[in-house]
Amino acid sequence: YSESVGAYGEPETCLNCPTGFAQQKSGRAFCLPCVPGKYQNLVGQENCTDCERGRFRSNAEVNVTACVLCKPGYFNKDLGQSACLPCVPGKYQNLVGQEHCTDCERGRFRSDLELNVTACVLCKPGYFNKDPGQSSCLPCVPGKYQNEHGKAKCKNCDPGKFASGIQSDNCTLPDKGFVAGPSKAGQVQVAVGWFATCFGEGDSRICNGTARCTAGTFEQN
Repeated sequence: YSESVGAYGEPETCLNCPTGFAQQKSGRAFCLPCVPGKYQNLVGQENCTDCERGRFRSNAEVNVTACVLCKPGYFNKDLGQSACLPCVPGKYQNLVGQEHCTDCERGRFRSDLELNVTACVLCKPGYFNKDPGQSSCLPCVPGKYQNEHGKAKCKNCDPGKFASGIQSDNCTLPDKGFVAGPSKAGQVQVAVGWFATCFGEGDSRICNGTARCTAGTFEQN
């Protein structure tokens, strides 16, 4: 027999535990397989070794001598794990074997509906995102617009134009007899006795204010 720890007994001799197995106690007739989250790539060992961060070994893994790298879109921040965790909404991971996921950049997002966990999606026109790590983009409020993808903020409407709804991707010229309101969130009808102050012609015509008609004149709006 043998008192050696890390061996298992057979008649007249003791053998080293094979890879993927370990035995802490002497005088045993068998070795124990490494449990999920652990591995052993050496023979004759007392203990199995925890999987490193960014790796795992499940009970479905045939190879008990090594742990598997977390695939893109997954991570593992703790030792000895039997599975990797998926990146939560607002985060992504495009590399293997990582300990954490990465925040989506400003102007991008990833929701729980996105199947691609290796990248974040650009905010579409009419939306923005000013903070990293977000699971959705925010719509532009009235008076603002955004006509590009992947932006961290919305733009103010140009003088003489307005955007009355949310998620606008452009601003609009007022109708005849109207001017853009001070907040640029809508158009305001010009009162009788007043006239719109404008410059430019056609589609470039901008009306950004009003003035009172002078004595002896009137404006029929």
